[in-house]
Amino acid sequence: MKQILEKLDFSFSFSDFNVITELLDHYLEDRVYVFDEVFNAKTYSDKDKVDYIHYFIEPCIKDKPHHDYLERIQHFLSREYEIFNHPKISALVDTLQSIFFTRKDDYDSIEDFEDYEVEVIDQIYESWQQLYQLISQYPLLELDTFKYEVIDFVPIYYTDDSDSYVLNEVKKFVKVMKKEYPTSLRRLDSLILCDTEYIEFVAGEGTMAFFVGDNVFMPNKVSDDDKLFFTTTLYHEFGHFIYDLLPEHCQVLWTDYYKEWITKGIKLTREEGNDVEELFADVFSLQHNEKKPDYISEPSTQIVDTYKDVLERGFTK
Repeated sequence: MKQILEKLDFSFSFSDFNVITELLDHYLEDRVYVFDEVFNAKTYSDKDKVDYIHYFIEPCIKDKPHHDYLERIQHFLSREYEIFNHPKISALVDTLQSIFFTRKDDYDSIEDFEDYEVEVIDQIYESWQQLYQLISQYPLLELDTFKYEVIDFVPIYYTDDSDSYVLNEVKKFVKVMKKEYPTSLRRLDSLILCDTEYIEFVAGEGTMAFFVGDNVFMPNKVSDDDKLFFTTTLYHEFGHFIYDLLPEHCQVLWTDYYKEWITKGIKLTREEGNDVEELFADVFSLQHNEKKPDYISEPSTQIVDTYKDVLERGFTK
């Protein structure tokens, strides 16, 4: 079955999740009941097995109905909610996706269908229960309560208590990027300045920014000690965004040079953690951010020249 993908929806609601949970309960009740009726007797035919797979797992028989709630559950699991970036939630969603998007062909190689199906049903119950517990702790963002500005085509959401420093740095960043990368900047759906608790819940403790799709989440306030880190992260993360927009041949070129620099011991931007894309994002930040942090150093001129060449090839040729 073709997986349904949607763009990020900020309006994740507990009521929607509760509806899906209720549908899942009905779906599992039906799946368990039919399984017990058909397979416990050990006298089922190959047709019984195919009918069961078609109805509950993957529709594979033309013009024959399947369970009403199967696609609703698949649809929910295919959404790109920002909460799905939380490591534990992401792992559970991955597990549930692997179950609910199983193909009929995958079942053909299973020797003991009955035992396998019992394990799968148990896994669904257990995974969804864990998912429910985690989501019940979710610090929901209510964007309807946020202030909203559009700066050079980029929507910026922020709260009443947002730091003036944070807001000013974001606006300054947008103006710099509008001059350098106007088309790429417009591909951002929004910049969202929100509570640090939300960001750390979704992306991990100490996270200063993260992307979901083409949306950027950053804290709405920072301490004096973190101001430089905030600004640097803003440019650094957009450097990752620009890297993702580069044509394949430009990414390959940058990667090939990176391997050569590592082999020759060319000076990079950090002593540790300088993988191929992190190096690009660091150089991007150093080129455009007037505030220079002490944990990133200017790399070899050879790297800077290559960076400029890759950008020219990617955006002007």
